[in-house]
Amino acid sequence: MQHHGLGRHLLAALALVLILLAAPAVASAAVGPTLLTPSKHAVIAHGTRPTFSVRDRSVNARKYEVWITISSKKRVKHGELQIDRGPSGAFSHMRRRAHGRYTYRPPLYTFPTYFLQRPGTYWWQAHHIDCSVPTVRNCHIVSPIRSFRVV
Repeated sequence: MQHHGLGRHLLAALALVLILLAAPAVASAAVGPTLLTPSKHAVIAHGTRPTFSVRDRSVNARKYEVWITISSKKRVKHGELQIDRGPSGAFSHMRRRAHGRYTYRPPLYTFPTYFLQRPGTYWWQAHHIDCSVPTVRNCHIVSPIRSFRVV
């Protein structure tokens, strides 16, 4: 009789180990990019070209690219920063570098409503695509939103 009880406990322990081993893979699938630079509340001189950088080591970042949104309005819908409808922000893919790092260096347009020419507070966010996570809307795995100021 004790053999059957020991077998059930061994089977339950094995199932628990398998669940724990699978958990990091499921959790890492939903991890978004980590914002590196510019830092939170950074101050950028107007007319300069900062480099935006993130770290994202996910397979889908490599497969589908990492995207950046820069906006003059902090409008958030479902955790995503909304793209401006005018020239006061940016939306682009980021360039892949070594070790899961991605960068974006915006062009230096000179029209007065462009965010690098217009003093004010702006927000930025990065995301990659991953449709395998059922709880994610629009397949976008997003980073936190960070602000910076152009002076």
